[in-house]
Amino acid sequence: MKVVEVTEREAFSKMLIGVGQVYGKSISPLMVKLYWEILKQYDLASVVKAVEGHVKDADVGQFMPKPADLIRILKGDSQTQSLQAWTKVEQAIRLVGPYRSVAFDEPVIHAVLQEMGGWIRICQTSDKELPFMMKEFQNRYRGYRHGEVKSFPRHLAGISEHQNLIRGHSTEQIALIGNKEKAKDVMNGGVVTEKQFQVSNIAVGLLASPDIQYDCSGES
Repeated sequence: MKVVEVTEREAFSKMLIGVGQVYGKSISPLMVKLYWEILKQYDLASVVKAVEGHVKDADVGQFMPKPADLIRILKGDSQTQSLQAWTKVEQAIRLVGPYRSVAFDEPVIHAVLQEMGGWIRICQTSDKELPFMMKEFQNRYRGYRHGEVKSFPRHLAGISEHQNLIRGHSTEQIALIGNKEKAKDVMNGGVVTEKQFQVSNIAVGLLASPDIQYDCSGES
């Protein structure tokens, strides 16, 4: 176990014991372990805020928070989650663009964008089409939240990667979107899909005109 994890677990244990005292509950080591294993995927500061939010809630705050109560606060409702995820995507469209390959900090985002045609296709979306694209993304994203993502691409290939694959060149560094450590975890857990090695018609056309630049602002 890493030193940072040990330190966080000790802090987490003290926090949970303190919460137990508020509710007149004795917190056993086994209970600490159970809560820790379920909640350790979230940063400690966020968990503390979720606990505070639960305690202050007039409707449910009279009961000791269960892990599910805290996860509900940490994740928010499905509408909020899907909107937050789309915000990451839209910012990446405008700030990173279609040339560079990207990796987000949620496997669900990878799975949804791959289904919707991939990173290059998403970046082609005009401002006029963007609201419809956002709605489709959110609907697909919410559908995934009800179950596990069994398979997802390790990253989403951009135009440069497609070009470099054709020419036999090495690819540039992948842009990590959101929490960088979580984005690396997504890359480690993802798979290299066949689609990532299929050069799109867009990329092939660009090889004939290498100076063409995509406009992700949606202006045409």
